[in-house]
Amino acid sequence: MPVHAQATFLTPQSSVTQPIGKRDQQTGQACFAPHARLAASGPKSNRDGADHKRMKYKANYSACDLLPDELKSTGFLSVSKDELLSNGSHLIADGDLQASPDSKATTQINYFSDPLYSDSDSVLARKNQNPIANMISVPFQNNINLGSGLLEKAQNVMLIQPIIPISISNDVVLITRTIVPVIYQPPFSETDSNRFGLGDIQPQFYFSPKRASSINWGFGPTFVAPTATSRSLGQGKWSIGPAAIFTAVVDRFVFGGVANNVWSVGGDSNRLEVSQLTIQPFVNYNLNSGWYLTSSPIVQANFMADKGNQWLVPVGGGIGRVFGIGGQKVNAIAQGFVNVVKPDNAPDWTLRFEIRLLFPKR
Repeated sequence: MPVHAQATFLTPQSSVTQPIGKRDQQTGQACFAPHARLAASGPKSNRDGADHKRMKYKANYSACDLLPDELKSTGFLSVSKDELLSNGSHLIADGDLQASPDSKATTQINYFSDPLYSDSDSVLARKNQNPIANMISVPFQNNINLGSGLLEKAQNVMLIQPIIPISISNDVVLITRTIVPVIYQPPFSETDSNRFGLGDIQPQFYFSPKRASSINWGFGPTFVAPTATSRSLGQGKWSIGPAAIFTAVVDRFVFGGVANNVWSVGGDSNRLEVSQLTIQPFVNYNLNSGWYLTSSPIVQANFMADKGNQWLVPVGGGIGRVFGIGGQKVNAIAQGFVNVVKPDNAPDWTLRFEIRLLFPKR
């Protein structure tokens, strides 16, 4: 996720503009390293009667690819001379920059003065909140559905959802997301027995532009394969339909939604046809040190069900944090939801615990 940035110094006679940051070998653009510190040497030369300082920069580029999308969308970042001369600055460069000490610098925004941008866990949290971010991640989402069925037992659904981006061209990236459910189904009646096994696997494919922007979108097909190991754990149908994702970043908020609708196209002729809508809106408010508040309910509609039993609408939210375990970055999330609209025998509550293994590019 390279960012092209520059520092601009304005003097009465001229302006001096130099790129700041490590250049990407493929794009020729520059990017930032959030944890680098700036070091400036003393006066080195005298030209046209004005003292200049040649400033050398040292940088750690390990977090260079973790910048949030709104930094990409700015195109250029300008910083004042005072910010560059400060050892506390988070803006860095790997080259030399000449600037006149008496020049009047432009007043611009230094994004990295905010801990939200300068802390690598906070930066990574914001990036992972974008479902179509160009980053490999493996979420393990465990949903405990309380009050399911006639006996009001607890159902458990573990969703394993590896997300892998694939570069298609210089302008397009394909984000693959495969949902693999592992389900414990309690008995529905006194004469029934519980079931445990694999549910129907749902591969999803989103084509998304690579362009730098604080607003992102993706669109593509989704499929459902009848892979359930027990009749009660799946629908028994091959299904297909469109899927879409939208995300936007505004200050500390990351919000958007994921939606798809599938219709059955084959499978067990003795099973009901499928026409099912899934919508997952999400909103995140980012705090410092990788912490954030979140809400991402999963709204579902089964249009083949009887009227009054078609919609499941949960309301709730929780908290998450990105942190490291050894060298592995992890995003941990806990949320709770109450189903304010639900079909008969659907759960009353859902407790969701999620661990995402993150593999940002280096």
